[in-house]
Amino acid sequence: MKQAMSAIRSYHDATEQPRRQTQLDRVIAFITASGRARTLAEISRALGLPDSTVSARLNKGKELGLLDTYGERRCEVNPKFRKQTWFLANPNPQRDLFGGAR
Repeated sequence: MKQAMSAIRSYHDATEQPRRQTQLDRVIAFITASGRARTLAEISRALGLPDSTVSARLNKGKELGLLDTYGERRCEVNPKFRKQTWFLANPNPQRDLFGGAR
């Protein structure tokens, strides 16, 4: 995939780090508050962020050990498709006991 130079510059721009961290914090807070695994499209719509931004934050969260993939289910935003879902890497054991991560 060929990226625009502005996207590449933005990726390497250290001044963007605080904003990226804030976005990651928002993604984690949303997943925590929802109490279950969410698809990229659901997170994107709920937070008003572009899919590409949410995807980047999910991947960063996975790299940091904060988030992981759970499985697949029908997406609430587009029910025709089954999508990969994301959840907290260290989920609440009580939530798992009662199936809330699904």
